[in-house]
Amino acid sequence: MRVVILVPRRSDGGHRDRLWDHCRTIWAQKFPDWPIYEGEHLEGPFNRSAAVNVAARTAGDWDVALIIDADVICAPTSVEAAVDLAFSCDRLVIAHDERIMVNRRGTEQILDGYEGSWRDRHLVDKVWLDSVSCAAAVSRTLWELAGPFDEKFVGWGREDTGFRISCEVETGPIVKVCGETFHLWHAVAAEVARSHPLRKANEQRHQAYVAARGDRAKVRALRGADDEEAVDLTDSTIPRIMHRTVPADTSDEVEGFWARFEQLHPGWDCRTYREPIDPAQWPLTGDLFAQCQNGAQKAGLIRLEALYRDGGVYVDSDCEPFQSFEPLIHSPAFAAWEDETTIPDAVLGAKQGHPAWEQMIEKARSVIEGGGDAWQSGPGVTTETLQGRTDVLVLPPGAFYPHHYLRKSDKGTGGPWVFCEHHWHHSWGSETQRKSIARRQR
Repeated sequence: MRVVILVPRRSDGGHRDRLWDHCRTIWAQKFPDWPIYEGEHLEGPFNRSAAVNVAARTAGDWDVALIIDADVICAPTSVEAAVDLAFSCDRLVIAHDERIMVNRRGTEQILDGYEGSWRDRHLVDKVWLDSVSCAAAVSRTLWELAGPFDEKFVGWGREDTGFRISCEVETGPIVKVCGETFHLWHAVAAEVARSHPLRKANEQRHQAYVAARGDRAKVRALRGADDEEAVDLTDSTIPRIMHRTVPADTSDEVEGFWARFEQLHPGWDCRTYREPIDPAQWPLTGDLFAQCQNGAQKAGLIRLEALYRDGGVYVDSDCEPFQSFEPLIHSPAFAAWEDETTIPDAVLGAKQGHPAWEQMIEKARSVIEGGGDAWQSGPGVTTETLQGRTDVLVLPPGAFYPHHYLRKSDKGTGGPWVFCEHHWHHSWGSETQRKSIARRQR
C-alpha cells in the first residue's frame, strides 16, 4: 500500500511558512515512509481545492492519500488507523474526532519547543467536534469516484464539506477515528468574514451540495462529473445492518466483541435487541416468546424476523470478529457449515424478504408450538432449509466456525479465511446437554 501525504498551501514568506516548516518536520519524523507532496495555488484568492488536486496529481500512483493542512499535527495512532480504514472500506475517513484550536500564545510556545501537554488550558482556544477537514484519508478507489475537489469553491471554506458529500453519495457515510488534531494559530484571511462575497458564494455552492445530498446524480452533476460509467459501490443485495440479541446484562468480552464488529463495519447500522424485549415489536414471532424454553430460543425467533423484515447480518453475542462481512453482502444470503451435518444460526446474512427466511419463520413457529427445544427451532431449521439452495451462499466451516465445539483444543486457530470465530457458549442447552458436550470435548 503506497500512502502519500498531500498538503494544500501557499507560501507567505512569514508565519504560515514557519508553521509548515515546524509541522513538516514532525510529519516526516513520524511517517518517514510516506512521501509529502505540496500543492500550491499561486494566482488570485487561495483555492484549497485546486491546491489539493495539484498535490494529488503530483503524487502519481498512490493507494491512500492523507490530506492535511499545513498547520496541523495529529495523533500518529489515529492517522495510521484512518489510513488503514480508508484502504479497507473505501470511505472518507477523518483522522480525529477532536480538532483542538491552539491559541496564539500556545502556538508560539510550541514553535519554540514547548514540551508540555498541548491540551493545557492556557494553550487552547476552543475544541471543535464536527470537523471534516485538516486531516482526512481517502483511498484511490474513492478518489476516482468522488474526486477531485471542486475548484469552484474559491477562497475560504466549504470545499471540505462539498467533498464529504461527494464521497458519501459514492460509498456511504464518512468515518471518524478517535483522536486529536492540533490546529496551530495563524491570522485569518479576509474572505473569512461573513460579509465577504467569496464566502457568500462558497456558502451558496455548499447549500447546493446539501440540497443534492443523497442524490448521487445531482451531486455528480454539481461537480461536472460524467456519470455514465460510474460504479455504484452502495448497490448491494444485503443491507449494511448488523443485528444481535443479548440479555439485560452482558460480559466485558461480549461487549468487546460488539465494539470490534462496529470498528470493522464503519457506516453500518449496528442494532442491539436487549432484554426486556417487547413482543409487540415482533409481529411475526412475538406471540411465541412466552412459550420459548429459554432466552436463546427467543433470540432464534428474533434473528429470523429481523433478517426477514429488514435484511442485514445477524451475529451471536459470543462471536469474535476478525474481518469485515463486506465481501459477503453482494450475495442474496449467506450462512456456513459447522461440520458435514449442520448449518448453525449463529451467523446469518440475508436480503430483506428473502423467501428462505419466510420458510424458516414458519418452521420455527411449528417447532416451538410443538414443544421443541432451541436446537430444533434454530440450527435444526437452518440446516434443513438453507442447504442446497441457489439463492444462499453456504460457506465452509472455517468462515465462522474455525474450531468445532467438540474440539476445544482447536480454539483460537484460524487463518485469513476466518471472518469471525463462534465461541460456543451453549447458552441454549440444558444442564444435561452441556455436561454431555463437556464429556465429549477433547
